[in-house]
Amino acid sequence: MTPDLPRGRACPVVWALLHDLGRTGVPVALERLIRWQGAVDPDAADIHVIAGRDGALRSALAVAAASVTTFEPAEGRRAATTAALALTEAGRAEAGRELRARWARRQVRRLPAPDVVLVQGAGAWRTFTDLEPRIGSARVVVHLHELAVAFARSGLGTDTDRIVQRPDAVLAVCGAVADLAVAHGADPASIRLVPGTVDPPPAGWSAPLVASSSRDLVSIGTAGWRKGTDLATAAAHELHRLDRGTAWHWIGEPEPSAWAWAVGAADPLVRHGASSAPWQVVPAAAALVVPSREDPLPLVALEAGARGIPVVAARTGGLTDLLADGRGRTVDPTDVAGLVAAVRSVLDDPAAAARRAAALRDHVRRDHASGTVGPRWLEALLGP
Repeated sequence: MTPDLPRGRACPVVWALLHDLGRTGVPVALERLIRWQGAVDPDAADIHVIAGRDGALRSALAVAAASVTTFEPAEGRRAATTAALALTEAGRAEAGRELRARWARRQVRRLPAPDVVLVQGAGAWRTFTDLEPRIGSARVVVHLHELAVAFARSGLGTDTDRIVQRPDAVLAVCGAVADLAVAHGADPASIRLVPGTVDPPPAGWSAPLVASSSRDLVSIGTAGWRKGTDLATAAAHELHRLDRGTAWHWIGEPEPSAWAWAVGAADPLVRHGASSAPWQVVPAAAALVVPSREDPLPLVALEAGARGIPVVAARTGGLTDLLADGRGRTVDPTDVAGLVAAVRSVLDDPAAAARRAAALRDHVRRDHASGTVGPRWLEALLGP
């Protein structure tokens, strides 16, 4: 669905491609940067968002971007996609791909031709390949937010190398993502580090930069293997055995229905489901716990840092650097005993945890503010 387009301006046209408009890290990161650009330098670019699937972030992007186009509704499929899938299942995969691509190009026919195409996340690469005949000589930039497992599961097919070799520039959210791009053949000279950015806490937020008596722990994200929900469950069982006054809250979409907990005890996590305002669900958290097996640089860790909330996280992606130099506690991924010990150190010595949180707050507000990250992103996006 494409809304009426605004009156054109003499500035570069950017097509920003997304897998979907769900309220998850990759779309939220883009919305923040587009919002920053519109507030600081609106004439730098007209950014048109094109997403494979609609979602909860549409309203925010509709305000920030020049236009928003989606190919699929938030739930279900459109007729063209169903027909393309039917062709594929009938053994005519090439015909199905061509039908889907032609339909996608038809949806963007009213958009101005792009000067720059931004592929926001590896999951948007299929949309890029569908639209490639309309892209022409536009500058192509890929902003990668994936590590190895997510990268392999992003539907790239045979394009796992082309996604980093085809673009004019590759933006990486952390050093580990940059290393992954190089391993797949990216020119190191084309890579720019552009991490996540964070909004200031809302007015009235009182950051807990003093020792807290809270024993509520919070994890935020779509539950599943990559986010380490099973590791959090195991750690919460042990923590509950040692300290029954502690509550561990999980805020986010639940696991797929095929998941089952067969541990012979009640689920120790307090599950709240997804929320558009997760920091209001448990406002007095003693710590954010990020038990992910794989996470490049989760925005929730930056948001916790900006709020002065202590962070305990697995050593994965950019979390190691974020929490280095006394800014938080890290443990090896899958080390449940280590995770329990790190969490207990926060609960048992809240004054030390508050000092680490204060150091993280200063780091995040300096190095991950939109005024710091935004100019780097826009320069890398538009190029010379």
